[in-house]
Amino acid sequence: MSDTQSTAKLPNQLIWLADAPLFVDSHQIDCFFDAVVQPSSKVVKWLSSRDDGSKVALSAKGKGGGKLDVSSALGPLGKFFPGLGEISAEIEGSGRGDLTSNNHSATEYAPIQSPQRQLLGLTLHYLANQSERVFLIDDPADESWRTKDVLTDVPRALVFLELHGTESNQQSEEHFGTMLIPTAAEFDDGVVVPIYPELTRASGEKPPKYPETGSAVKLLNDRREYWKWFSKEFSADQAMRAIERAASQHGRIRWIDFRVPITNQGDTLHLHVVPAAKYDTGVFAYNFVKRGFKHGLRLVGTLKSEPDMNVLAIYER
Repeated sequence: MSDTQSTAKLPNQLIWLADAPLFVDSHQIDCFFDAVVQPSSKVVKWLSSRDDGSKVALSAKGKGGGKLDVSSALGPLGKFFPGLGEISAEIEGSGRGDLTSNNHSATEYAPIQSPQRQLLGLTLHYLANQSERVFLIDDPADESWRTKDVLTDVPRALVFLELHGTESNQQSEEHFGTMLIPTAAEFDDGVVVPIYPELTRASGEKPPKYPETGSAVKLLNDRREYWKWFSKEFSADQAMRAIERAASQHGRIRWIDFRVPITNQGDTLHLHVVPAAKYDTGVFAYNFVKRGFKHGLRLVGTLKSEPDMNVLAIYER
């Protein structure tokens, strides 16, 4: 960890980064870390060495010219002194002497590098060098983190987003619910499947057509109304089963997109998640959608226009 990272302090609001994430995008974190932190090198291995000066008393008898295998003479200790070999004994009689040897030992340590540690290092780097680009959001309805300047400035804004579940929403009007509306996904067989058409209402009414034409203002208002249609009768169980059905036919998920309502006026946040077919379907169907609806979630990601979040990691509450 660099000096700039070590001088930054992790805010109390982010202590949950010490938890094991439900999902972490290792490839995206690695690329983003390299682009932003720009480390000049990385540790491949650590070596620790030690020299022990050992003094061994030798006693041997020989007659005439001959050789003594010192390693064998040391018995069980010989394997620790394989380089001593043989010494010549050119005298007759007995003798005793001391032999000093330096025993060199080396231990090799492989550094632990994980996406979780890179994410922590990236966070500390931002806090130390780009603190104005870090957003700790407890209320998604707050507009300060999704203005045009925030979305388009560089480096990309690093956002830690609290999404509150139905339990906390019943106690407070400040937080909007965690309604994760699955829109589309690409699966392991290469097929891109629209998921939202299966999110019908209890009456059987199907989703309306997505607005594609009109002025910028009209499109904005029409699309707000479009997403409000889903949130009025949102069913986490139905959304979960829609993802499970698609995965059962096409395999593991390569990427999956969601819309999350963040205001009562129909404003939404687009989530782009790339599990790269490395995670079980249940991670995103039950744990993310169903369980997240009730208990809430914590997301770490970078922002782009719309607003749209590239999700780096997902933590459970």
